[in-house]
Amino acid sequence: MGLRGLVAAALALVITGCSATSASERTNTATNTATSPTGNQAGSGAFIAASATTLDLNQLDDVLVAELQTFRTTQGMATLKRDAQLDAAAQALATVMARKNDLSHSADGQRAGDRIEDAGYVLCTQGAPWAENIARSSQFGTTADLANTIMTGWINSPGHRKNMVGAFAEVGLAVAETSDGSRVYAAQVFATPGPGRCL
Repeated sequence: MGLRGLVAAALALVITGCSATSASERTNTATNTATSPTGNQAGSGAFIAASATTLDLNQLDDVLVAELQTFRTTQGMATLKRDAQLDAAAQALATVMARKNDLSHSADGQRAGDRIEDAGYVLCTQGAPWAENIARSSQFGTTADLANTIMTGWINSPGHRKNMVGAFAEVGLAVAETSDGSRVYAAQVFATPGPGRCL
């Protein structure tokens, strides 16, 4: 059954997140794996619903960014600027994860900091320059359903939640679908531009 088919009976969401302590170290300081609950335990009122009645993969990344901004606001944090270079870094990972059907921060053989710099983004120094969350889902439905599933998983995981409310200035987000349409992979990248100190 294709991704754009009917609602699947089973929910399967796996998420992992990592962050870096400095541009020079580029080491993962947190890696988490969790299974999302079927409901939005973070509070359904906080999420922006997509108007689509079907799944539109082209709209999913925009909905996820909107939900991230809403979540940060509810946590007393400033919204983030969406950056095209960070989108490209996220897309590079999401595409490889979907092609390989492999949920991994290093599915392409690189670390998030390397992908970010390869996209032309200049990272800050002297602090935490970046963080990355990834997810894989085989739950289908509308665009809003899938975005809610992914965001709920990230919010309910302490490591991912920490990344989403972290002291960053910008965000990039991308999604990709496996060739058989059975799964969607998402990558969420946070960073602060340099040169200079991180936030």
